[in-house]
Amino acid sequence: MQTLRDTLLSASQKYESLMGKCDQDLKEYKTYSACQMGTLKVKVESQESLMAEHRKIIEDVQKQLQDFHVIYSSKAETEKLKKDVSSLVKDVGNNHLICLQDLQRELKSLLNLLKDDVIKNKFETETKFASLIEQIEENFHVTKLDKEGVLKEVRIYEKTIFIIEKKIENIYTLIERINKRGEACHKPE
Repeated sequence: MQTLRDTLLSASQKYESLMGKCDQDLKEYKTYSACQMGTLKVKVESQESLMAEHRKIIEDVQKQLQDFHVIYSSKAETEKLKKDVSSLVKDVGNNHLICLQDLQRELKSLLNLLKDDVIKNKFETETKFASLIEQIEENFHVTKLDKEGVLKEVRIYEKTIFIIEKKIENIYTLIERINKRGEACHKPE
């Protein structure tokens, strides 16, 4: 009997331990499942909002298609719209072409004016350059004439000085001769 009691006590302890573990596992599962349910709920809500946005986009596209069909119900109206848009594009293209042609004409006139100015400036520069060359050549010629004239004058002065020096030498020679004669004449005896 004692063994039976011991066995029963041991079994009841195991049962209580097992029940505690089961309660613990059950609490953990409840927490885990609540967390998973929250996550799934958030995912479902995001998918529902995404589906609502898609539904709204689809409805807008359907409405635009219906409105297009209502506004442009016939092929003739669509062709007319196409022609209107085409003529509008053509008009805009023509306006741009006209503006470009005006710009091209204005650019050509400006280039011609620039060309005329360049030719005029070239002519003026050549004229000024030619007058400067003439002035320089004239100044050079005058300088050359002055140099030749000065050299001529110097040669004349050199000859004149040479003649004067010869006359002075002659005078000294004559004075020496006179002095020699005078010495001979005026010698005290």
